[in-house]
Amino acid sequence: MTGEVSKKYIKWYKMNYFKGISNSKDLRKKYIELSVLYHPDRYAGTDELYIEIKKQYEKLLETQCKEEHKEPEREDFTTSEMMDILRELWKLEGISIEVCGIFIWVSGDTKKSKDKLKEIGLRYASKKIMWYWKPLWYRKKNRSEWDIKDIRHSYGSVDKSKQILKIGVSTNGSI
Repeated sequence: MTGEVSKKYIKWYKMNYFKGISNSKDLRKKYIELSVLYHPDRYAGTDELYIEIKKQYEKLLETQCKEEHKEPEREDFTTSEMMDILRELWKLEGISIEVCGIFIWVSGDTKKSKDKLKEIGLRYASKKIMWYWKPLWYRKKNRSEWDIKDIRHSYGSVDKSKQILKIGVSTNGSI
């Protein structure tokens, strides 16, 4: 009898139990459903079938996670994008503009310019008590928190509020 049962399940080994799954969340749901249904302690399950389902799940999960966490293809960072933001910021009064790597940090009297900063595309970093801009393609790789001193130390810092104004900005914001 056990020989007949295992032959019956052999064709199931070749099945793709996760057909049509597009993301890791759906993959996990399907795996839990299949694990409960075909667990060796259940009537319909065997050790071999359960192990085959688990192997398929682990293989698909690995490839799915790689795809979901793959760094997106990014456009080359253009300085013109940053310059457009800086031109808009130079028009605002009472703020200090600082460039650290590919980020623009804004501090000073920003309360009266809050709506304009949001309109330009800056976000508020409450722990640093500063506004910042970053390119759309940038994604943080870890969850560690950096204070502004660490950022300045790692990427360098250039005060753009005074330096470029000395070079010359016309009243309409062009250089």
